[in-house]
Amino acid sequence: CGLGPHTGRPKNWDLLVALGTILERTNRRAAVLEMGAAGYSRLLPWLYAYGYQRLVGIDLVDVVLKHPTLIEYLRMDLTATTFPDGSFDAIACLSVIEHGVSAEGFAREVSRLLVPGGVVILSTDFWCEPVDTHGKSAYGVPVHVLSPADIAVWLEVAASHGLTPVSEVRLE
Repeated sequence: CGLGPHTGRPKNWDLLVALGTILERTNRRAAVLEMGAAGYSRLLPWLYAYGYQRLVGIDLVDVVLKHPTLIEYLRMDLTATTFPDGSFDAIACLSVIEHGVSAEGFAREVSRLLVPGGVVILSTDFWCEPVDTHGKSAYGVPVHVLSPADIAVWLEVAASHGLTPVSEVRLE
């Protein structure tokens, strides 16, 4: 696509799915939020390359960039943002929730931030059988690889906040 890839090659698959979904379901005037937008994330720069200009990234740590950008990066908790209701047409949260994010806090905040008909793109570490991650941490919190039972809980919580999958979810 002529886009600079993520430095971690396995991350490119969910980035490309997120990019494609946002391009398909929004237009260049859309406001897009990336939750957990570390400085090395490629999604917002890719959207900017496609002409999107209302781009915001949030993370728990300050994002330090090597070059100035028109993309706004803010230090903020994704479960308690300061944005007004209905601020975003699309929200992406890629490989973040496995780092101790509350399903309830996430679903509540995302449902508040989305415009009616908006889309959320969510990816996470997943394995069909539970994975022992005891003693493993990343970003200062325990790592949790989600299982089908965990995903079912996240889907139930999302549904309680009016969020529904846009395609079939197979937990096999």
